[in-house]
Amino acid sequence: MQDRVTVRLADYRELKREEIYDKAVSVGMVEHVGRKKPGRLFPADFGTLKAGGLFLNHGIGRGPVP
Repeated sequence: MQDRVTVRLADYRELKREEIYDKAVSVGMVEHVGRKKPGRLFPADFGTLKAGGLFLNHGIGRGPVP
């Protein structure tokens, strides 16, 4: 499988727009970025996906805060 898949562990702030990926996964970042700053995380992730690419976000959420 080494010749078919490359795994890169990176901070979303280090991603460069010229790096294009078929698929991306974000595990637990949404909890660290928080509700007030998702505008930084998702554009960085989606901005590096090729057209029709696949993105998996794994995060812990909660319902509306009263």
